[in-house]
Amino acid sequence: IEQLRILQEAAEKRGVKIFFKTKVTELITDQNRRVIGVCAQSEDKSRRIKARRGVVLATGGFGYDTKRMTAIDPRLAHIKAVVSPGHTGDGHRMAESLGATFRHMELEYIKPTIGIHLSSRSAKTALLAYWDGAIVVNKLGKRFVNESVENRSIGTATLDQPEQIAYEIFDQKVYQRLQRVGAGLAEAIAKRLIEAPTVNDLAAKIQIPALALTNTIDRYNEGVDRGKDPDFGRMHLAQNVGAMTRIDTPPFYAYETSPWLPGTYGGVAVDV
Repeated sequence: IEQLRILQEAAEKRGVKIFFKTKVTELITDQNRRVIGVCAQSEDKSRRIKARRGVVLATGGFGYDTKRMTAIDPRLAHIKAVVSPGHTGDGHRMAESLGATFRHMELEYIKPTIGIHLSSRSAKTALLAYWDGAIVVNKLGKRFVNESVENRSIGTATLDQPEQIAYEIFDQKVYQRLQRVGAGLAEAIAKRLIEAPTVNDLAAKIQIPALALTNTIDRYNEGVDRGKDPDFGRMHLAQNVGAMTRIDTPPFYAYETSPWLPGTYGGVAVDV
């Protein structure tokens, strides 16, 4: 906010007029399809603004452009976007209508992350317990990824899971470690945590197969004892840091999450 205030003051000192709550709806072109201005709509009137030197198109993101997201990858059709309300992709569409091409629009640049609670769109509910020793399982009670990799890879892997839902599963040791980090677990996270005295009880509360979850944890613990998990090669807590710990100390916890998108990075290709 402070940066925007400084920019606003600098612009106004130079005589720039700023229209708030005004949306550009169309790029105006001349007979040679050169952009020479814009059409804009405010709350009470329409405007046609002619540019003296050119138009700077700051598109913003396109996290809420469901059609474009689906075209990039059908698995993104219902992705949870946690971005500015203005990230609708309208700037991209206006440029595209004039023949513009784009760069960095592939899934590689839009990989979702993981951690925000399934019930929320707020980053305040983001829990990354998997970097403190939790495992991540799907609705079948099975792991599907190396939890020590960067969070966008975990989020992308979750796109292929049933209903695109995952659970961070951990025990009291991990819970205490999370409490020691910073100010501890935020209230928005703590009230959404599911706790149970046994793994079977935890599975019942989150409605996943108890036997599958038990087998998953047992197999993971065997890997911890050997120093490397046999299924996905996890050897550390996060990246190459920290030793894995067994999940064996009650009570046990689950945190329901799904992939979410903190932003998009692609945009109009330029030749400079």
